[in-house]
Amino acid sequence: MSSSRITRGVKRVNANESEAHNRVVSRKLYSKQIFMAIAISILMVGSSFLVVIVGATTAPQVKTDYTEYFPGQQVVITGQGFLQGSVTITISHPEITTVVDTCLVGQSGSFVYDKYYAEGVEQKSVPVDVLAYQDDNHKAST
Repeated sequence: MSSSRITRGVKRVNANESEAHNRVVSRKLYSKQIFMAIAISILMVGSSFLVVIVGATTAPQVKTDYTEYFPGQQVVITGQGFLQGSVTITISHPEITTVVDTCLVGQSGSFVYDKYYAEGVEQKSVPVDVLAYQDDNHKAST
């Protein structure tokens, strides 16, 4: 009689150990699932930031080195935020012949154009317009 009690007790202990073991294994699996979910979330968010950072470019801008020039003075036109390749530069004012030329844009998206020399104009209140154009998304003017 006492041996059956021991046997039952041993079986019961083994069943309890098995339940405890299953709970530990279940917790480990649950922890791994949570860890994987967090890791995947971080990767997804991180990759979206990477896409935003890599795809981010500054809006195209163009400017001249001075706001006013004497006739014959060299005008240096700089631009940034363009695509590598070529940009069309258009310089216009009602009193001058419109100048259209091209300039190379480097890998950084910037360019320097220094082939224009200021012309004398009577209407000083009307600015000389400088347009740098590649396409509808990559254009800027002064």
